[in-house]
Amino acid sequence: MPIQEPAHHKLSVTQRIRGVPKANIKGVKQPRGGYLPIKQFHSEDLGDGGIAALHPENISPSIVGLAVDYLTRLQYVDSAEEAFPIARQGMEKLPELHGIDESEYFNNLMHNVKGLDDNSIIAACQLAGFDSVYRAGFYSPIRNIIPDQATIANIQRMVERCKVFVQKMDGDEDVICGPTFKYGYTDTVAYGDADLCTASAMCDIKTSTSIPDKNDTLQVFMYFLLGWHDGRYDHIDYIALFNPRINTQYYLSIYEIDAEIRREVELEVLGYSKPNDNLEYISSIEPISKEELTRMGVKFK
Repeated sequence: MPIQEPAHHKLSVTQRIRGVPKANIKGVKQPRGGYLPIKQFHSEDLGDGGIAALHPENISPSIVGLAVDYLTRLQYVDSAEEAFPIARQGMEKLPELHGIDESEYFNNLMHNVKGLDDNSIIAACQLAGFDSVYRAGFYSPIRNIIPDQATIANIQRMVERCKVFVQKMDGDEDVICGPTFKYGYTDTVAYGDADLCTASAMCDIKTSTSIPDKNDTLQVFMYFLLGWHDGRYDHIDYIALFNPRINTQYYLSIYEIDAEIRREVELEVLGYSKPNDNLEYISSIEPISKEELTRMGVKFK
């Protein structure tokens, strides 16, 4: 396995994986095929037509992805404030970074987010535009983000697919939106939040037109490990990725993850001083058969 260059900056999960070119910070060097190749995951098409049923969109894919993520979170929280926390932090940074005060417009947008109607989706897309201010200091006028009817319809459909995915995983009970890991962060990876945590799975939502790649699988695995070290998410049995654009879920039991891979990601990627020995009972250097996993009580979706 490759030895990672030491990280001297406190990074987010995605920055640790992909690097920060402007700061001359390199991303993680993964072994050939990645730490967790997507072919190791179990996959399932959830039906209803997949990508063929969606239409071309008129706003950036990143905004569409964020809107789908946050509107999905909205289904499981009590208010838009809980679903769009990063957008608010971005708005609050605007005066300092760009000399712009959009607080009143922001509050109007938050008031307009009520569900999956057209006005809610337009507001969600504009709110998503504030994310880049918080994450990268970049701002593009959010009033110019106006999804057309085809884009609105796509977002509606993808959020509905996300709801089906969550229901299929564990049902609507005990869903945690945007879980963070304040007791699990390290001097290397100091922030980052997963999209969803169900009763048994740490989940991330991807809306690209292709299947998840090695960076996507490493990302959700890092969230799982941060959660395990945090101590509040040690009930998790699966890591899962869901792509509502192609309407396919990918999941992997943590019982199926090689112990050496897990240790290397803990030590070399996340920067822990030692692995969490409590994971020993669920990891093995030797692959565990599906029959043995079943005897151990692992339920396959």
